[in-house]
Amino acid sequence: MKIIKLFEKSQVLKRVGLASLTFLSACGPQSPDFAILAASEAKFQGSVTNNKVDLLFVIDNSGTMLPRQQKLAASLSAFASVFMTKGFDYHIAVVTTDPLFDAGAFHGSPKVLTNATPSFLTTFQNNVQVGDNGTAYERPLDAIVTSLSDSAILSTNGGFLRADAHLAVVAISDEDQDDTMPGGTPQTVSQVVSFLDGLKPEKFDVLSRTYKKNYTVSAVVVQSMTDPDCTSLGAGFDKGTKLMALANLTNGSVASICKADFSPGLTQISQRIAEAITEIPLGSEPNVNTITVRFNGSLIARSAVDGWTYDSANNKIIFHGDAIPTDNTNIAIDYIPNDIIR
Repeated sequence: MKIIKLFEKSQVLKRVGLASLTFLSACGPQSPDFAILAASEAKFQGSVTNNKVDLLFVIDNSGTMLPRQQKLAASLSAFASVFMTKGFDYHIAVVTTDPLFDAGAFHGSPKVLTNATPSFLTTFQNNVQVGDNGTAYERPLDAIVTSLSDSAILSTNGGFLRADAHLAVVAISDEDQDDTMPGGTPQTVSQVVSFLDGLKPEKFDVLSRTYKKNYTVSAVVVQSMTDPDCTSLGAGFDKGTKLMALANLTNGSVASICKADFSPGLTQISQRIAEAITEIPLGSEPNVNTITVRFNGSLIARSAVDGWTYDSANNKIIFHGDAIPTDNTNIAIDYIPNDIIR
């Protein structure tokens, strides 16, 4: 893996402007307005930080889920295409929402799929069809914590989680976390976030002085109880309130489980995961109009479709669509910091 290099350079401020120093004889002198004008530039220069991703699918195996699992399997080529075409180094595992059925153990054979897995897509499709013999008390939040706990990762579920990989969890369920099952204490959304924060802490880069979250959780759930696509399915579904909250808190994506074709929703989720892996935090707040982005010397358009956008809330560049970079792409981001003091 090519190690990323960040170069942040700032020249000494070259000029200090003294503006609007006005004296009005009738009213006395006004307070001078000082403006320190920025005369600096900043640059990111490097390749994709890391193209490793560990994908955990948490799949509801209750009595209503078999048709949904079949739709999921039929749409996996759309989901996997971005990781395959962009050359990501992936690990994929599947666990059910039934804490009694498999106690957090990965499902399928082999239990961990990689780039080297023979007949990858067929095997992936087989692994996600976990059946519908599980309990009606779905516990996707518990499944995340149990399957990724030290006791599981160091034994039954070994070979999946890598310290230097982005963790992407995708939960698929037609009901929300059910906390009514007797026995045990169910996980809350905040507890799962705390667990994942500890498992995959934000990465800090000394040179850029920035943090980058190292995981996302996405959900394929019932988004609204009045969605016609859902009500047409009859009984046996519930709004995925907790799973959607978890996705929102972890910068993931949400798609509907009620659609006839899962492909658009899964493509949206895979794109969001790829964006999270390749996004680049900036060391300084930029003057947005001065940002230029180049891949291997070629200018990349500012576009939310097949280009880049600037996330002002988190001070980072996000790549979209065809502009999601492959590994070893040389990326150059130039901008003038927005450090004018008035």
